[in-house]
Amino acid sequence: MNTTKQRKQYTAEFKAQAIELMAAGRPVAELAEELYNNTNLLYSWRSTCAPCDAKSPSSARRTTF
Repeated sequence: MNTTKQRKQYTAEFKAQAIELMAAGRPVAELAEELYNNTNLLYSWRSTCAPCDAKSPSSARRTTF
């Protein structure tokens, strides 16, 4: 019996939308609860995407997560 747990993978579009909502002023804790996610993961996505324009999902898609 294999008991290893698969990590959930998120698309670049999903991450870009979450970053946009954070940039728009949504509380991170509220957003994490809504997305069934962890606040640290949202902050990590934002820091990974720091060079890209958070308001442009197309530029976020080019960023490697």
